[in-house]
Amino acid sequence: MSDLTRQIKELAMELGADLVGIASAKVLNSRAPQGHRPEDNLPGTQAVVCLGLRMLNSIFLSPNPRVARTSYTYLHKRLNDMGWAVATFLEEAGFAAVPITSDVPIDMMVKRGLWGDLSHRHAAVAAGLGKIGRSQLLLTPQFGARVRVTSVLTTAPLTPDTEVAAELCPERCRLCIDACPAGALTLEGLDKVACVKVMHRYNLYGLLRQMGRILDADSKEEKKKLAFDRTLAEVYMSLRAGDPPSCIECVRVCPVASR
Repeated sequence: MSDLTRQIKELAMELGADLVGIASAKVLNSRAPQGHRPEDNLPGTQAVVCLGLRMLNSIFLSPNPRVARTSYTYLHKRLNDMGWAVATFLEEAGFAAVPITSDVPIDMMVKRGLWGDLSHRHAAVAAGLGKIGRSQLLLTPQFGARVRVTSVLTTAPLTPDTEVAAELCPERCRLCIDACPAGALTLEGLDKVACVKVMHRYNLYGLLRQMGRILDADSKEEKKKLAFDRTLAEVYMSLRAGDPPSCIECVRVCPVASR
């Protein structure tokens, strides 16, 4: 491990990261689709610093769904702040560094579903933080699916970590598939469009659907009823809270390191 790599990892822990790993940009450039590679976001990228924060197990005990939803907003803010601090350190050390936001903005206009500029999940796998499970979530040995991650691209020649060899997803487990209210998860993979319809039912997707219902309503009374029902109130609160997901059942039921 180089001195700079050690300094970056120490800084990440000082900033409060629960997990930190280094991925080779060359590996990710060979795996990611065009437009979503490290090189597409920062030409000359040599390494990707991956930072992770665990979710509190206690939020999954709450019957109030907003407790879990707003926890995502908190975690993403902390991750973005940590990513910016790491990038600042690297730039002051003489290297280019770009933090990739842990949440939005993302590309919402692709037919394949929502796509980030970089897949933090796959970067974390290459950085030795975990493996992708049947749920298509990142699973870590320490926290299972109850973790959020972000990435910092840099031209610094950091020492990459070794990928996790063992599979973390139990071979015969179907808990995430059976719990998915959208039916988006199967043994073959994830239907991202079906997932979005439930996971984002109270953000932009939900807003557009409700606007469509209002426009299609036959009477003024029906339009008014739709305008003042619970949907738009939930959309408003979701947008104010930072647009968190409305469904995290796959995270909730995953048994990997979650008890």
